Amino acid sequence: MRGSLLLLRPDLHAAVERLAECKSVKGWVAMTDRARIQRCDPPIPLHEELLDAENDDFDWPESTRTAAALCYTSGTTAIQGRALRHRSTLLHRLLLSLPDAQEFLGRPA
Repeated sequence: MRGSLLLLRPDLHAAVERLAECKSVKGWVAMTDRARIQRCDPPIPLHEELLDAENDDFDWPESTRTAAALCYTSGTTAIQGRALRHRSTLLHRLLLSLPDAQEFLGRPA
């Protein structure tokens, strides 16, 4: 987790002050608006403010076989990760939205 940004719920702001010296955390991002977060030392950037500060132009990849998400699990020997592709994610969602097509509910198609 070295060099990570941690997303923070507004009710956990006190944890930031206690863990501010944690060397493995690169920074904190509050998942709320300015009105709901209390003052912290050091100040915590807000998720929406970080998004607003970025450029909206993004060169989206053309391939459906690029990574869409990463999933990690702690196994018995080591942490293992797997990249989920856009194509497989879409196909899984389509399959789950049509449960009767594969007789998941026990009714014939």
